[in-house]
Amino acid sequence: WSTLGRGQPWKGEFYNKRKDGSEYVEFAIITPMRDENGTITHYVAVKEDITEKKRMSLELDGHRHHLEELVRQRTIELVAAREQAEIANRAKSTFLANMSHEIRTPMNAIVGLTHILRRARPSPEQDDKLGKIASAADHLLGVINDILDVSKIEAGKLVLEKADFELEALLNRICAMLMDRVRAKELELVIDIDAGIGMVNGDATRLGQALLNYLGNAVKFTEHGTITVGCRLVEEAADGVLV
Repeated sequence: WSTLGRGQPWKGEFYNKRKDGSEYVEFAIITPMRDENGTITHYVAVKEDITEKKRMSLELDGHRHHLEELVRQRTIELVAAREQAEIANRAKSTFLANMSHEIRTPMNAIVGLTHILRRARPSPEQDDKLGKIASAADHLLGVINDILDVSKIEAGKLVLEKADFELEALLNRICAMLMDRVRAKELELVIDIDAGIGMVNGDATRLGQALLNYLGNAVKFTEHGTITVGCRLVEEAADGVLV
């Protein structure tokens, strides 16, 4: 009223009441009308009932605040879950490493004592059994290395070794570890390697683990016939070979 009394237009929102007594919210633009002498004679008002718009706006604000709270709470939960997962992974990696080292010590003793016994010229039957013990021990050590590799990968500390080794000797050793299973299924295991490959440089342990897994599956899923381990020189460069 003070604005209109000064002869100025006014616009804004206010609560009004219908004839039935119910309240509603209006948006209004009210302009004073004057006569030729400049005296305000009446007012022109353009009004809109914005009750529903206000209700919807308040409802949307409520949903937005609720969503923001949900996002905040979910973010807190995800951070906590990630921290718990990281703690669990570290604990698992530590457990795997400790367990692997605990198993490796007696396994190395088994391998060493088996080697000593085989040097003592046992009978052919005893030598065969000792060979099986040695192969089983080598396989278990390979499994232990796999476990250690998992813990190293999770810790981001896995580094491939680089050393010279003879590829054919590696293949022969891996195949020898599986010969009992091959004979038990009456299969034939053949090594077919290019003569010119010879010595290579790399991580013989992990290559051996991979080949042992592949060959183990080959023996497992082959019912009859021959399994061939083929090795071919595909490409040679100054810094490496692809076989």
